[in-house]
Amino acid sequence: MRIYPLPQLAATISLALILAWGAETVHSPYAGGDHIAFHAAAALLWKGQNPYDPAAEAAMQRPLERAANWAPREPEECLPYFYPPWLAQACMPLLPLGFPVARLVWLFLMAWSLVGRLLSLAT
Repeated sequence: MRIYPLPQLAATISLALILAWGAETVHSPYAGGDHIAFHAAAALLWKGQNPYDPAAEAAMQRPLERAANWAPREPEECLPYFYPPWLAQACMPLLPLGFPVARLVWLFLMAWSLVGRLLSLAT
């Protein structure tokens, strides 16, 4: 069986966009909501601060919640970051996009990786 990479790539991107759109529509605005911890940790790491400090993480997440029009939490509450530092480093290229757009890009990338893995299992 011959594989044509361009149509397969277009199909996986299309399916991933449909999945990401569906997740955003059904769970809006909280789809990909755990990305707030990744984004805040990346911003803290970029500024040379400790991404594992709960107070710094909470302070960084407040403006991100407002930017995404999320219901505000208590000032000391946050979604903690307890992942390896390389995940925060991997999220650094998304920082210039701002949190709302970066969250959607993250959601798309997760959907695309899911679709790609499912297609690889099928072949």
